Amino acid sequence: MTEFSDRLASLINRERMAAQGDAARTADLIERQVHCLALTLALCVPASKISEVLAGVEVQLHEAVADAAPIAVFLSKERTES
Repeated sequence: MTEFSDRLASLINRERMAAQGDAARTADLIERQVHCLALTLALCVPASKISEVLAGVEVQLHEAVADAAPIAVFLSKERTES
């Protein structure tokens, strides 16, 4: 799973770098990720459990964004200093 996560993170980072602050391109990247997650959930989670799983995903997403915030601040400073 680590290899998959590393590859996905690399692809997302390349797309983010290519977007260079383009809001429409960034929104497209996020939308594609949401569609991928939706397909994964639809394939892996029984319909009777989807609400419960989505609630857990929301909590994990909030935690992951909070964990990533320092990195995002660092990267945004790098971008403005270049």
